[in-house]
Amino acid sequence: MRVRAIHLIDIAYGGEKHRASAVRAQRVFAGWFQEGAWDRGLPCPVRSFLSAADFQSWVAQTGEAADVLMDCDAVSARKKIDVDKFRFSVLRPGGVCLVLSNPAKRIAIQKSSSNGTTGLCELVQQVYRRGAWHSRTSVSNDRSCSRRHGP
Repeated sequence: MRVRAIHLIDIAYGGEKHRASAVRAQRVFAGWFQEGAWDRGLPCPVRSFLSAADFQSWVAQTGEAADVLMDCDAVSARKKIDVDKFRFSVLRPGGVCLVLSNPAKRIAIQKSSSNGTTGLCELVQQVYRRGAWHSRTSVSNDRSCSRRHGP
């Protein structure tokens, strides 16, 4: 699979909270996708954004929406934006958003690609319990009583 472009969002990449270690890590990350790419004539640009709103604006201006959106434990960012609106506006039709968060939970969401519907559809949601991944519904029915509240 060829990666056409990578867009990273993190306040650590610049601004007032600029961290040299984050920028170094970003350069190393970008290097993984550059190795040999230019030799084949297939550059893979890596762009950084300081906020979800910055990325959302860039997508609106360029039309370069994402095929895959990775949301890795972005709890503080989710509090500041309308998450569904953001996902819908930055994903291409048929694009997928993969969410990893703490406590251990993973979700796959797809933007509708059919002309008849326009929305986001949750494909799967799983939680990590007792050493394995389980569907959200099976865990909800299998939860034990909280130790704090007793039986």
